[in-house]
Amino acid sequence: MTPTPPVPAVSVLMPVFNGERFLREAIDSVLAQSFDDFELVVVDDGSLDGTAAIAQGYAARDGRVRYLRKANSGIGETLNRGLEVARAPLVARLDADDVMEPARLARQVHFLAARPELGGAASNFAVIDAAGRIRQRVAPLPGGVAEIEPFLARGGRLRYTHPTVIYRRDPVMAVGGYRRELEPAEDVDLFLRLYEAGHPMIVQPECLTRYRVHSGQISATRLFDAFHKVEFIHENFFRRRFGVEEIDYDRFLQLLRELPLRARLEIRTDFAAERLHRRSTSLLIDGRTVSAYACLAGAACLRPVRAFKRVLRQGRLM
Repeated sequence: MTPTPPVPAVSVLMPVFNGERFLREAIDSVLAQSFDDFELVVVDDGSLDGTAAIAQGYAARDGRVRYLRKANSGIGETLNRGLEVARAPLVARLDADDVMEPARLARQVHFLAARPELGGAASNFAVIDAAGRIRQRVAPLPGGVAEIEPFLARGGRLRYTHPTVIYRRDPVMAVGGYRRELEPAEDVDLFLRLYEAGHPMIVQPECLTRYRVHSGQISATRLFDAFHKVEFIHENFFRRRFGVEEIDYDRFLQLLRELPLRARLEIRTDFAAERLHRRSTSLLIDGRTVSAYACLAGAACLRPVRAFKRVLRQGRLM
């Protein structure tokens, strides 16, 4: 009888779809971790390029790498499939175009071990371009549990940069994992439900992941959908909190259309500012500094306080 392999301390969960361009670099960064008690679960969402051959090659050479392939169905089901087979009590996320710093797992495991009240943690991160050059360093919020309620009360949106996150698997499974219908904001929904269930997350103040951004990564249509899904998720979060019946997404969009003109203009202004912020980052990555700062200036005109806070949280162009 084949002996059962020991349960690792961490399962690194990496979904991938047509990710051959950067997949080797992402996997290599996991295998080079100073903390070696892990498994890497690569879940292929029906890739049509060379992803399967690359991942299978690593799995054949290193027993810590597990490769699963499924029919294409989207990121939510891909992540849930990975959670089903992950064996460790901690799950660290990484996308197939991002890079772990060598001490990431060691630092995140240590961080959570000292804070049993947390359901997980994100971290600061560096933004890199296609060539791997660091372009920005970003320090998101919140940095402490006590900051979350005031942040929400001010209208803040509780979002964590997903590929920087590590979380406890059991609470995630207990709240039902990711919900496909809320893509591309399925992670925002999950982390809010964890918070509701008494498993808050904060941002570890260390730069532990290199987050890759390249031009055209997020289409305007998908960004529009993500923006409204985030608002919808928070709407239902507060409805649950105050004992009000939840609404579905179609009803939410209808209510937005029925808002007074001033309120609709506020929402459109927020979305326009978000698009300009995203565009400024892409332009910086492409080395188009003047255009990038023009976009940032436009966003600042639309939402000066938000733009100022974002600048404070982001490092200068490297």
